[in-house]
Formats: sequence, structure tokens, C-alpha cells
Amino acid sequence: MKRDGQKNKMHPNMKKTRPGFTLVELIVTTAALSIMATVTIMSLSGNKTRHEVQTAARLVTSAVREAQNYALTGKNITANPANRPCKFRVRSVGGGTVIFVEQLSAGMVSCPSPGITADSWSGATYNLTNGVTFFATTEVRFDVPRGEPANSSGTELSGATLVDFAVSKSGLNAHACVYPLGRVEEKPVGGSC
Repeated sequence: MKRDGQKNKMHPNMKKTRPGFTLVELIVTTAALSIMATVTIMSLSGNKTRHEVQTAARLVTSAVREAQNYALTGKNITANPANRPCKFRVRSVGGGTVIFVEQLSAGMVSCPSPGITADSWSGATYNLTNGVTFFATTEVRFDVPRGEPANSSGTELSGATLVDFAVSKSGLNAHACVYPLGRVEEKPVGGSC
């Protein structure tokens, strides 16, 4: 206890402490936070690329399903209302970023057989974004009115034959797959048809 007139004397081995952090504690904490921030940023950038590739595969899958639905319904997607749809196709060019959904029209006459000239196709285009490109040139066709899929030469898909629209960015690939009997499926990054 302290008496009047006496000074508060501390034992010589005891130090007075102040609240706060030492320099070493601050440096260690700052280093740990920097490492955690770096790991988080690297993780998020990888997820961004993965998401961009998956979004592109979803766009391609939607375009293929759209063409298939047009074939099933016989919808005319050209500006000329007199055109009679015969086939619909979806095609991509390897290294490119555009997917084409096109209609082959015959006007008021019957639809021609395979071996159709390219200028008789017309339709819409969709663009892949964020640097995602097609891995290879690919095409699938759907006949009106059944909507059954065929390859680029017009041969109907059967057995283990399929059409694979692969999209790619930074070594990551995702797929839009068209199987015999018309099943259309999106495969995630790292998956395959």
C-alpha cells in the first residue's frame, strides 16, 4: 500500500508494460495477410477463366438446341417469308469465335438432296467472348421435320458417332456434345463427350 509521501518504487527486475504490438508481431501479421491475399487472387483468376469457358460451352449448347428446335417446328428464320426450311445447321470454325445457326431454304420447291451450295444457307451468328475460341471446325445438321442430327457431310449420327463442339481458353476445354437421336449435352471444364 502506498502511504502519503512515498514514491511508488518497482522491483528492479520488473518492467512497466504498455498495451500494443511489437514490431515483429506487426511484420509477421502483414506477411501472413499478404500471402493469403495472393493465394485468393490467384484462385479467383483461375475460376474466372473456368467460368468464361463454361459460359461459352453453354452458349454453344443453346445454339445447337435452338437449331434443333427450329428443325422440329419447321420455323423459318430468314427474312423471306416464302422460304421453306429444309435443314438447320450449327457450325463453328477452329480458332474462331463465331457460331452460326443457319437455315437451308428451298423456296416453294422441294428440298434438295445433300451437296448444297454454301450460299443457300442463311441465319444468325453468335459470338464467343473473353478470348474463348473453338478448338476445331465443327458442324451439325438437323433435318426438318424430325430434327435428327447429321454430321457436316449429311450422314445421320448413329452408334458411337457424335459431334463435339469444343471451346478452349488457356488450356481449359469445355464441350457441347450432340449424340445420335438428338440428345444435346453440355460437358463441364475438364469433361469430354
